[in-house]
Amino acid sequence: MDFLRTATWGEALAAKAEHPSAVPIAGGTDVMVEINFDQRRPAHLIDLTRVADLYAWEVGAERVRLGAAVPYTRIITHLRAELPGLALAAHTVGSPQIRNRGSVGGNLGAASPAGDCHPALLAAGAEVEAESVRGTRLIPIDDFFTGVKRSALEPDELIRAVRITRATCPQQFAKVGTRNAMVIAVCAFGLALHPERRRVGTGIGSAAPTPVRARTAEEFLAAALADADLWASGEPLPPALVREFAELAAGACDPIDDVRGTAAYRRHAVAVLARRTLGWAWESYRDQIGQHGRRRTAMRVRLTVNGRPQTADDVWEGESLLCVLRERLGLPGSKNACEQGECGSCTVRLDGVPVCACLVAAGQAHEREVLTVEGLADHARQRAADRPQTPGAPAPPPDTPAPAPGTDLAAARRWRAHPADPANSELAPIQQAFLDAGAVQCGFCTPGLLVAAYELLERTSEPSDADISEALAGNLCRCTGYEAILDAVRLAAARANEGG
Repeated sequence: MDFLRTATWGEALAAKAEHPSAVPIAGGTDVMVEINFDQRRPAHLIDLTRVADLYAWEVGAERVRLGAAVPYTRIITHLRAELPGLALAAHTVGSPQIRNRGSVGGNLGAASPAGDCHPALLAAGAEVEAESVRGTRLIPIDDFFTGVKRSALEPDELIRAVRITRATCPQQFAKVGTRNAMVIAVCAFGLALHPERRRVGTGIGSAAPTPVRARTAEEFLAAALADADLWASGEPLPPALVREFAELAAGACDPIDDVRGTAAYRRHAVAVLARRTLGWAWESYRDQIGQHGRRRTAMRVRLTVNGRPQTADDVWEGESLLCVLRERLGLPGSKNACEQGECGSCTVRLDGVPVCACLVAAGQAHEREVLTVEGLADHARQRAADRPQTPGAPAPPPDTPAPAPGTDLAAARRWRAHPADPANSELAPIQQAFLDAGAVQCGFCTPGLLVAAYELLERTSEPSDADISEALAGNLCRCTGYEAILDAVRLAAARANEGG
Protein backbone atom coordinates (compact mmCIF):
# COMPACT_ATOMS: atom_id res chain seq x y z
CA MET A 1 0.00 0.00 0.00
CA ASP A 2 1.45 3.36 -1.06
CA PHE A 3 0.85 6.48 1.05
CA LEU A 4 0.51 9.51 -1.24
CA ARG A 5 1.10 12.72 0.70
CA THR A 6 -0.42 15.73 -1.10
CA ALA A 7 0.11 19.38 -0.15
CA THR A 8 -2.34 21.07 -2.54
CA TRP A 9 -5.74 20.36 -4.00
CA GLY A 10 -4.24 20.11 -7.46
CA GLU A 11 -1.82 17.43 -6.29
CA ALA A 12 -4.71 15.50 -4.73
CA LEU A 13 -6.72 15.61 -7.95
CA ALA A 14 -3.71 14.51 -9.97
CA ALA A 15 -3.09 11.59 -7.62
CA LYS A 16 -6.73 10.52 -7.85
CA ALA A 17 -6.63 10.75 -11.66
CA GLU A 18 -3.52 8.60 -11.78
CA HIS A 19 -4.86 6.10 -9.23
CA PRO A 20 -8.70 6.05 -9.48
CA SER A 21 -8.95 3.24 -6.93
CA ALA A 22 -6.94 5.22 -4.35
CA VAL A 23 -8.77 5.93 -1.09
CA PRO A 24 -8.70 9.52 0.23
CA ILE A 25 -8.02 9.89 3.94
CA ALA A 26 -8.37 13.00 6.10
CA GLY A 27 -9.85 12.32 9.54
CA GLY A 28 -9.54 8.57 9.01
CA THR A 29 -12.37 7.73 11.40
CA ASP A 30 -13.90 5.28 8.90
CA VAL A 31 -10.94 4.33 6.72
CA MET A 32 -8.59 3.44 9.57
CA VAL A 33 -11.19 1.19 11.19
CA GLU A 34 -11.42 -0.83 7.98
CA ILE A 35 -7.64 -1.00 7.71
CA ASN A 36 -7.20 -1.91 11.38
CA PHE A 37 -9.61 -4.82 11.04
CA ASP A 38 -8.15 -5.91 7.72
CA GLN A 39 -11.41 -5.23 5.92
CA ARG A 40 -9.72 -3.05 3.33
CA ARG A 41 -6.28 -2.92 1.80
CA PRO A 42 -6.27 -0.24 -0.93
CA ALA A 43 -3.24 -0.03 -3.17
CA HIS A 44 -2.96 3.71 -2.47
CA LEU A 45 -4.00 6.12 0.26
CA ILE A 46 -4.23 9.83 -0.63
CA ASP A 47 -3.49 11.96 2.44
CA LEU A 48 -5.58 15.16 2.35
CA THR A 49 -4.71 16.57 5.78
CA ARG A 50 -2.32 19.17 4.37
CA VAL A 51 -4.81 20.60 1.86
CA ALA A 52 -5.81 23.76 3.73
CA ASP A 53 -8.80 24.58 1.50
CA LEU A 54 -10.62 21.49 2.73
CA TYR A 55 -10.65 22.85 6.30
CA ALA A 56 -12.22 26.23 5.46
CA TRP A 57 -15.82 27.36 5.21
CA GLU A 58 -17.64 30.36 3.80
CA VAL A 59 -20.96 31.74 5.04
CA GLY A 60 -23.03 33.42 2.34
CA ALA A 61 -26.43 35.06 2.40
CA GLU A 62 -28.23 31.87 1.38
CA ARG A 63 -25.69 29.05 1.60
CA VAL A 64 -22.75 27.81 3.62
CA ARG A 65 -19.87 26.31 1.66
CA LEU A 66 -18.34 23.77 4.00
CA GLY A 67 -14.92 22.35 3.22
CA ALA A 68 -14.97 18.57 3.03
CA ALA A 69 -12.56 18.09 5.93
CA VAL A 70 -13.96 20.67 8.39
CA PRO A 71 -14.14 18.69 11.66
CA TYR A 72 -17.48 18.19 13.36
CA THR A 73 -16.15 20.08 16.38
CA ARG A 74 -15.81 23.26 14.33
CA ILE A 75 -19.32 22.89 12.95
CA ILE A 76 -20.64 22.62 16.51
CA THR A 77 -18.57 25.57 17.69
CA HIS A 78 -18.76 27.98 14.75
CA LEU A 79 -21.78 27.09 12.61
CA ARG A 80 -24.53 26.24 15.08
CA ALA A 81 -26.60 29.29 14.06
CA GLU A 82 -26.20 28.83 10.31
CA LEU A 83 -26.47 25.01 10.26
CA PRO A 84 -28.37 24.06 13.44
CA GLY A 85 -29.56 20.66 12.23
CA LEU A 86 -26.09 19.65 11.11
CA ALA A 87 -24.59 20.93 14.37
CA LEU A 88 -27.02 18.78 16.36
CA ALA A 89 -26.18 15.76 14.22
CA ALA A 90 -22.45 16.46 14.55
CA HIS A 91 -22.79 16.44 18.31
CA THR A 92 -24.02 12.84 18.23
CA VAL A 93 -21.04 11.58 16.22
CA GLY A 94 -18.72 9.28 18.13
CA SER A 95 -16.81 11.03 20.90
CA PRO A 96 -14.89 14.31 21.28
CA GLN A 97 -11.83 12.60 19.84
CA ILE A 98 -13.78 11.38 16.80
CA ARG A 99 -15.46 14.76 16.31
CA ASN A 100 -12.06 16.46 16.31
CA ARG A 101 -11.08 14.43 13.24
CA GLY A 102 -14.26 13.30 11.47
CA SER A 103 -15.96 15.47 8.85
CA VAL A 104 -19.03 15.75 6.66
CA GLY A 105 -16.94 15.04 3.57
CA GLY A 106 -15.70 11.80 5.08
CA ASN A 107 -19.21 10.84 6.13
CA LEU A 108 -20.45 11.42 2.59
CA GLY A 109 -17.51 9.56 1.08
CA ALA A 110 -18.35 6.48 3.16
CA ALA A 111 -22.01 6.82 2.06
CA SER A 112 -23.21 4.62 4.92
CA PRO A 113 -26.99 4.55 5.40
CA ALA A 114 -26.24 5.16 9.10
CA GLY A 115 -24.10 8.28 8.52
CA ASP A 116 -25.11 10.81 11.16
CA CYS A 117 -24.85 13.94 9.02
CA HIS A 118 -26.93 12.63 6.12
CA PRO A 119 -30.44 13.22 7.54
CA ALA A 120 -29.55 16.81 8.42
CA LEU A 121 -28.20 17.47 4.92
CA LEU A 122 -31.30 15.97 3.29
CA ALA A 123 -33.60 18.04 5.49
CA ALA A 124 -31.74 21.31 5.02
CA GLY A 125 -31.01 20.91 1.32
CA ALA A 126 -27.45 20.54 0.08
CA GLU A 127 -25.22 19.95 -2.92
CA VAL A 128 -22.01 17.96 -2.95
CA GLU A 129 -19.18 19.73 -4.77
CA ALA A 130 -17.30 16.94 -6.54
CA GLU A 131 -14.17 17.66 -8.53
CA SER A 132 -11.66 15.87 -10.74
CA VAL A 133 -9.01 16.96 -13.22
CA ARG A 134 -11.89 17.03 -15.73
CA GLY A 135 -13.76 19.76 -13.83
CA THR A 136 -16.29 20.44 -11.09
CA ARG A 137 -19.91 19.36 -10.78
CA LEU A 138 -22.61 19.84 -8.12
CA ILE A 139 -24.52 16.72 -7.08
CA PRO A 140 -27.87 17.36 -5.32
CA ILE A 141 -27.88 15.54 -1.99
CA ASP A 142 -31.07 13.74 -3.05
CA ASP A 143 -29.14 12.13 -5.93
CA PHE A 144 -25.87 11.46 -4.11
CA PHE A 145 -26.64 8.12 -2.45
CA THR A 146 -27.07 5.30 -4.96
CA GLY A 147 -26.94 2.19 -2.77
CA VAL A 148 -25.56 0.73 0.43
CA LYS A 149 -22.22 2.52 0.86
CA ARG A 150 -22.35 3.65 -2.77
CA SER A 151 -22.50 7.18 -4.10
CA ALA A 152 -22.70 9.09 -7.36
CA LEU A 153 -18.98 9.97 -7.26
CA GLU A 154 -16.96 8.96 -10.30
CA PRO A 155 -13.76 6.95 -9.66
CA ASP A 156 -11.52 9.97 -10.33
CA GLU A 157 -13.56 12.45 -8.26
CA LEU A 158 -12.96 13.81 -4.77
CA ILE A 159 -15.37 15.75 -2.55
CA ARG A 160 -14.09 19.29 -2.18
CA ALA A 161 -16.97 20.90 -0.28
CA VAL A 162 -20.65 20.70 0.57
CA ARG A 163 -22.97 23.61 -0.15
CA ILE A 164 -25.75 23.67 2.43
CA THR A 165 -28.79 25.91 2.56
CA ARG A 166 -28.38 28.36 5.41
CA ALA A 167 -31.07 28.00 8.08
CA THR A 168 -33.58 30.79 8.58
CA CYS A 169 -35.87 28.78 10.88
CA PRO A 170 -35.57 25.94 13.38
CA GLN A 171 -34.05 22.60 12.50
CA GLN A 172 -33.87 19.44 14.60
CA PHE A 173 -32.10 16.11 14.64
CA ALA A 174 -32.61 13.03 16.80
CA LYS A 175 -31.01 9.62 16.85
CA VAL A 176 -31.73 6.28 18.52
CA GLY A 177 -28.73 4.28 19.68
CA THR A 178 -27.85 1.81 22.40
CA ARG A 179 -26.03 4.55 24.35
CA ASN A 180 -25.44 8.30 24.22
CA ALA A 181 -22.01 8.23 22.58
CA MET A 182 -19.76 6.04 20.45
CA VAL A 183 -22.69 4.28 18.82
CA ILE A 184 -23.93 3.60 15.30
CA ALA A 185 -27.49 4.84 14.86
CA VAL A 186 -30.33 2.34 15.05
CA CYS A 187 -32.19 5.07 13.19
CA ALA A 188 -32.05 8.86 12.92
CA PHE A 189 -34.32 11.67 11.80
CA GLY A 190 -33.62 15.22 10.67
CA LEU A 191 -36.19 17.96 10.17
CA ALA A 192 -35.95 21.53 8.86
CA LEU A 193 -38.69 24.15 8.60
CA HIS A 194 -38.59 26.37 5.52
CA PRO A 195 -41.48 28.85 6.01
CA GLU A 196 -40.21 31.26 3.37
CA ARG A 197 -40.80 28.48 0.83
CA ARG A 198 -43.74 26.98 2.72
CA ARG A 199 -42.10 23.59 2.85
CA VAL A 200 -40.65 21.13 5.33
CA GLY A 201 -37.48 19.09 4.84
CA THR A 202 -36.83 15.67 6.32
CA GLY A 203 -34.07 13.10 6.34
CA ILE A 204 -34.05 9.52 7.62
CA GLY A 205 -30.92 7.56 8.45
CA SER A 206 -30.26 3.88 9.13
CA ALA A 207 -33.76 2.82 8.14
CA ALA A 208 -33.34 2.09 4.41
CA PRO A 209 -30.53 1.00 2.06
CA THR A 210 -29.64 4.69 1.68
CA PRO A 211 -30.45 7.85 3.62
CA VAL A 212 -33.86 9.00 2.37
CA ARG A 213 -36.37 11.80 2.63
CA ALA A 214 -39.93 11.25 3.81
CA ARG A 215 -41.38 13.05 0.82
CA THR A 216 -45.02 12.11 1.38
CA ALA A 217 -44.77 13.27 4.98
CA GLU A 218 -43.16 16.53 3.86
CA GLU A 219 -45.88 17.24 1.33
CA PHE A 220 -48.66 16.39 3.78
CA LEU A 221 -47.26 18.63 6.50
CA ALA A 222 -46.52 21.56 4.19
CA ALA A 223 -50.07 21.43 2.82
CA ALA A 224 -51.62 21.13 6.28
CA LEU A 225 -49.63 24.09 7.62
CA ALA A 226 -50.62 26.21 4.62
CA ASP A 227 -54.29 25.22 4.64
CA ALA A 228 -54.69 26.11 8.33
CA ASP A 229 -52.53 29.26 8.01
CA LEU A 230 -50.29 27.89 10.78
CA TRP A 231 -47.13 29.36 9.26
CA ALA A 232 -48.52 32.82 9.96
CA SER A 233 -50.41 32.20 13.19
CA GLY A 234 -47.88 29.97 14.95
CA GLU A 235 -50.73 28.14 16.68
CA PRO A 236 -49.98 24.77 18.31
CA LEU A 237 -50.04 21.83 15.91
CA PRO A 238 -53.13 19.61 16.17
CA PRO A 239 -52.19 16.22 17.65
CA ALA A 240 -53.87 14.40 14.75
CA LEU A 241 -51.66 16.28 12.28
CA VAL A 242 -48.53 15.34 14.20
CA ARG A 243 -49.57 11.68 14.37
CA GLU A 244 -50.27 11.55 10.64
CA PHE A 245 -46.90 13.14 9.87
CA ALA A 246 -45.16 10.57 12.08
CA GLU A 247 -46.95 7.66 10.44
CA LEU A 248 -46.10 8.91 6.95
CA ALA A 249 -42.46 9.34 7.97
CA ALA A 250 -42.37 5.74 9.19
CA GLY A 251 -43.88 4.69 5.87
CA ALA A 252 -40.89 6.11 4.03
CA CYS A 253 -38.60 3.57 5.67
CA ASP A 254 -37.38 0.32 4.16
CA PRO A 255 -35.44 -1.11 7.09
CA ILE A 256 -33.83 -4.45 7.81
CA ASP A 257 -33.42 -6.64 10.86
CA ASP A 258 -29.86 -6.59 12.19
CA VAL A 259 -27.93 -6.73 15.45
CA ARG A 260 -28.88 -3.14 16.31
CA GLY A 261 -32.64 -3.48 15.88
CA THR A 262 -35.51 -5.05 14.02
CA ALA A 263 -37.21 -3.53 11.01
CA ALA A 264 -40.42 -3.14 13.01
CA TYR A 265 -38.61 -1.34 15.80
CA ARG A 266 -36.91 1.00 13.34
CA ARG A 267 -40.24 1.97 11.77
CA HIS A 268 -41.72 2.62 15.19
CA ALA A 269 -38.67 4.59 16.33
CA VAL A 270 -38.66 6.76 13.20
CA ALA A 271 -42.30 7.66 13.88
CA VAL A 272 -41.39 8.65 17.44
CA LEU A 273 -38.41 10.70 16.27
CA ALA A 274 -40.50 12.41 13.59
CA ARG A 275 -43.12 13.36 16.16
CA ARG A 276 -40.57 14.65 18.64
CA THR A 277 -38.44 16.61 16.20
CA LEU A 278 -41.52 18.24 14.71
CA GLY A 279 -42.72 19.22 18.18
CA TRP A 280 -39.36 20.70 19.15
CA ALA A 281 -38.91 22.55 15.88
CA TRP A 282 -42.44 23.95 15.89
CA GLU A 283 -42.12 25.25 19.43
CA SER A 284 -38.86 26.96 18.45
CA TYR A 285 -40.60 28.41 15.42
CA ARG A 286 -43.38 29.76 17.63
CA ASP A 287 -40.72 31.36 19.83
CA GLN A 288 -39.09 32.86 16.78
CA ILE A 289 -42.20 34.48 15.35
CA GLY A 290 -43.20 35.54 18.86
CA GLN A 291 -40.09 37.73 18.95
CA HIS A 292 -41.47 39.57 15.94
CA GLY A 293 -44.65 40.64 17.66
CA ARG A 294 -47.03 37.77 16.96
CA ARG A 295 -49.01 35.83 19.53
CA ARG A 296 -46.95 33.78 21.92
CA THR A 297 -47.99 32.06 25.13
CA ALA A 298 -45.59 31.95 28.06
CA MET A 299 -45.81 32.18 31.81
CA ARG A 300 -43.82 32.65 34.98
CA VAL A 301 -43.62 29.73 37.38
CA ARG A 302 -42.71 30.31 41.03
CA LEU A 303 -41.92 27.23 43.04
CA THR A 304 -39.87 26.07 46.00
CA VAL A 305 -37.06 23.72 44.99
CA ASN A 306 -35.09 21.93 47.68
CA GLY A 307 -36.35 24.36 50.29
CA ARG A 308 -35.65 27.61 48.47
CA PRO A 309 -37.91 29.79 46.33
CA GLN A 310 -37.11 29.78 42.62
CA THR A 311 -38.61 31.47 39.57
CA ALA A 312 -38.67 30.25 35.96
CA ASP A 313 -39.64 32.86 33.38
CA ASP A 314 -40.96 32.46 29.86
CA VAL A 315 -42.18 28.89 30.41
CA TRP A 316 -44.39 27.66 27.58
CA GLU A 317 -47.65 26.01 28.50
CA GLY A 318 -46.60 22.47 27.54
CA GLU A 319 -43.19 22.52 29.20
CA SER A 320 -42.56 19.81 31.79
CA LEU A 321 -41.31 20.25 35.31
CA LEU A 322 -38.34 18.08 34.33
CA CYS A 323 -37.33 20.55 31.62
CA VAL A 324 -37.59 23.48 34.04
CA LEU A 325 -35.44 21.70 36.62
CA ARG A 326 -32.76 20.62 34.17
CA GLU A 327 -32.65 23.39 31.59
CA ARG A 328 -33.74 26.49 33.49
CA LEU A 329 -32.62 25.86 37.07
CA GLY A 330 -29.49 23.87 36.19
CA LEU A 331 -30.34 20.80 38.27
CA PRO A 332 -29.54 17.81 36.02
CA GLY A 333 -29.84 15.11 38.69
CA SER A 334 -33.31 14.12 37.53
CA LYS A 335 -32.71 12.28 34.26
CA ASN A 336 -34.56 12.66 30.98
CA ALA A 337 -35.00 9.18 29.53
CA CYS A 338 -38.45 8.00 28.43
CA GLU A 339 -40.68 11.10 28.68
CA GLN A 340 -43.66 8.83 29.29
CA GLY A 341 -43.37 7.85 32.95
CA GLU A 342 -42.08 4.34 32.35
CA CYS A 343 -38.57 4.45 33.82
CA GLY A 344 -38.70 6.61 36.96
CA SER A 345 -35.32 8.23 36.22
CA CYS A 346 -36.86 11.69 36.64
CA THR A 347 -38.52 10.97 40.01
CA VAL A 348 -38.81 14.01 42.28
CA ARG A 349 -41.08 14.81 45.21
CA LEU A 350 -43.89 17.25 44.56
CA ASP A 351 -45.40 18.43 47.86
CA GLY A 352 -43.85 15.37 49.47
CA VAL A 353 -45.16 12.81 46.97
CA PRO A 354 -42.89 11.01 44.46
CA VAL A 355 -43.85 11.86 40.87
CA CYS A 356 -42.35 11.57 37.40
CA ALA A 357 -41.21 15.11 36.61
CA CYS A 358 -41.55 14.44 32.88
CA LEU A 359 -45.32 14.03 33.35
CA VAL A 360 -45.89 17.14 35.45
CA ALA A 361 -46.62 20.29 33.48
CA ALA A 362 -44.40 23.05 34.82
CA GLY A 363 -47.43 25.25 35.42
CA GLN A 364 -48.78 22.60 37.81
CA ALA A 365 -45.77 23.12 40.06
CA HIS A 366 -46.53 26.82 40.52
CA GLU A 367 -46.33 27.74 44.24
CA ARG A 368 -45.63 24.14 45.19
CA GLU A 369 -42.63 22.40 46.77
CA VAL A 370 -40.23 20.19 44.84
CA LEU A 371 -37.45 18.02 46.25
CA THR A 372 -34.80 16.68 43.87
CA VAL A 373 -31.82 14.42 44.42
CA GLU A 374 -29.60 17.48 44.79
CA GLY A 375 -31.54 18.47 47.92
CA LEU A 376 -31.77 15.08 49.66
CA ALA A 377 -28.79 15.54 51.97
CA ASP A 378 -29.89 18.95 53.23
CA HIS A 379 -33.46 17.75 53.62
CA ALA A 380 -32.25 14.76 55.64
CA ARG A 381 -30.13 17.00 57.89
CA GLN A 382 -33.07 19.32 58.55
CA ARG A 383 -35.35 16.40 59.35
CA ALA A 384 -32.74 15.06 61.77
CA ALA A 385 -32.44 18.47 63.40
CA ASP A 386 -36.22 18.73 63.76
CA ARG A 387 -36.57 15.38 65.53
CA PRO A 388 -37.14 15.44 69.31
CA GLN A 389 -33.78 15.54 71.09
CA THR A 390 -32.58 12.36 72.81
CA PRO A 391 -32.76 12.68 76.63
CA GLY A 392 -29.35 13.55 78.04
CA ALA A 393 -27.99 14.88 74.74
CA PRO A 394 -26.24 18.27 75.01
CA ALA A 395 -28.33 21.25 73.96
CA PRO A 396 -27.03 23.54 71.24
CA PRO A 397 -25.18 26.66 72.43
CA PRO A 398 -27.45 29.61 73.14
CA ASP A 399 -27.94 32.15 70.36
CA THR A 400 -26.76 29.65 67.72
CA PRO A 401 -28.09 31.02 64.41
CA ALA A 402 -30.37 28.66 62.53
CA PRO A 403 -28.99 27.53 59.17
CA ALA A 404 -30.58 29.01 56.08
CA PRO A 405 -33.41 26.76 54.96
CA GLY A 406 -33.16 24.65 51.85
CA THR A 407 -30.41 23.91 49.36
CA ASP A 408 -28.71 26.80 47.62
CA LEU A 409 -28.80 26.36 43.82
CA ALA A 410 -25.08 27.05 43.50
CA ALA A 411 -24.33 24.46 46.18
CA ALA A 412 -26.64 21.93 44.55
CA ARG A 413 -24.85 22.35 41.23
CA ARG A 414 -21.54 21.61 43.00
CA TRP A 415 -22.97 18.48 44.61
CA ARG A 416 -20.50 15.59 44.69
CA ALA A 417 -21.46 11.94 44.63
CA HIS A 418 -18.30 10.83 46.50
CA PRO A 419 -17.54 12.88 49.62
CA ALA A 420 -13.87 13.53 50.27
CA ASP A 421 -14.39 13.13 54.01
CA PRO A 422 -16.91 10.43 54.99
CA ALA A 423 -17.03 11.82 58.52
CA ASN A 424 -18.34 15.10 57.14
CA SER A 425 -20.44 13.64 54.34
CA GLU A 426 -22.45 15.71 51.90
CA LEU A 427 -24.70 12.71 51.39
CA ALA A 428 -28.04 11.72 52.85
CA PRO A 429 -28.03 8.36 54.65
CA ILE A 430 -29.81 6.68 51.73
CA GLN A 431 -27.16 8.03 49.34
CA GLN A 432 -24.33 6.73 51.55
CA ALA A 433 -26.06 3.36 51.79
CA PHE A 434 -26.25 3.14 47.99
CA LEU A 435 -22.48 3.67 47.81
CA ASP A 436 -21.69 1.24 50.61
CA ALA A 437 -23.94 -1.49 49.19
CA GLY A 438 -22.55 -1.15 45.66
CA ALA A 439 -25.96 -0.09 44.32
CA VAL A 440 -24.56 2.64 42.08
CA GLN A 441 -23.61 1.29 38.66
CA CYS A 442 -23.93 3.49 35.57
CA GLY A 443 -25.77 6.02 37.75
CA PHE A 444 -28.49 6.97 35.27
CA CYS A 445 -31.36 5.51 37.26
CA THR A 446 -29.82 6.26 40.67
CA PRO A 447 -31.28 9.75 41.29
CA GLY A 448 -34.84 8.54 40.77
CA LEU A 449 -34.27 5.46 42.92
CA LEU A 450 -32.80 7.60 45.70
CA VAL A 451 -35.77 9.96 45.79
CA ALA A 452 -38.26 7.07 45.80
CA ALA A 453 -36.35 5.16 48.49
CA TYR A 454 -35.93 8.28 50.62
CA GLU A 455 -39.68 8.85 50.63
CA LEU A 456 -40.27 5.21 51.58
CA LEU A 457 -37.94 5.45 54.58
CA GLU A 458 -39.61 8.67 55.70
CA ARG A 459 -42.98 6.96 56.05
CA THR A 460 -41.84 3.45 56.98
CA SER A 461 -39.02 2.98 59.47
CA GLU A 462 -38.84 -0.81 59.05
CA PRO A 463 -39.87 -1.58 55.48
CA SER A 464 -40.30 -5.17 54.41
CA ASP A 465 -38.87 -6.46 51.15
CA ALA A 466 -42.38 -6.22 49.74
CA ASP A 467 -42.58 -2.57 50.82
CA ILE A 468 -39.25 -1.80 49.13
CA SER A 469 -40.22 -3.59 45.93
CA GLU A 470 -43.53 -1.75 45.81
CA ALA A 471 -41.93 1.66 46.43
CA LEU A 472 -39.34 1.10 43.68
CA ALA A 473 -41.67 -0.62 41.21
CA GLY A 474 -41.76 2.48 39.01
CA ASN A 475 -37.97 2.75 38.71
CA LEU A 476 -36.07 0.78 36.08
CA CYS A 477 -32.40 -0.12 36.49
CA ARG A 478 -30.90 -0.67 33.04
CA CYS A 479 -27.89 -2.39 34.60
CA THR A 480 -30.24 -4.87 36.36
CA GLY A 481 -28.56 -4.37 39.72
CA TYR A 482 -31.77 -4.72 41.68
CA GLU A 483 -30.47 -6.92 44.52
CA ALA A 484 -27.79 -4.40 45.43
CA ILE A 485 -30.43 -1.65 45.34
CA LEU A 486 -32.64 -3.63 47.75
CA ASP A 487 -29.59 -4.18 49.98
CA ALA A 488 -28.95 -0.43 50.03
CA VAL A 489 -32.48 0.38 51.19
CA ARG A 490 -32.30 -2.38 53.83
CA LEU A 491 -28.96 -0.97 55.01
CA ALA A 492 -30.27 2.59 55.26
CA ALA A 493 -33.31 1.40 57.24
CA ALA A 494 -31.15 -0.64 59.63
CA ARG A 495 -28.77 2.25 60.22
CA ALA A 496 -31.66 4.61 60.90
CA ASN A 497 -33.18 2.23 63.45
CA GLU A 498 -29.79 1.82 65.14
CA GLY A 499 -29.36 5.57 65.25
CA GLY A 500 -26.36 5.36 62.85
